[in-house]
Amino acid sequence: MSADRVGLSTMKQWVIRRIQSHQGLSLSSYRMIGDARLAALLRVSLRIKAWRLQVLHRINNMG
Repeated sequence: MSADRVGLSTMKQWVIRRIQSHQGLSLSSYRMIGDARLAALLRVSLRIKAWRLQVLHRINNMG
């Protein structure tokens, strides 16, 4: 559980850095898309979690 939380916060920082370094994005538009960005981040983290489970499942089935 704590490892997932650490991964999520790291990913959140990465996304924030990506958005901040994105050219032509003003602070006001950055604030406006904040909620959408967090929702997208949640979806991505869930997708990654599902993908990780799939990979683990495949590895377990191999052995």
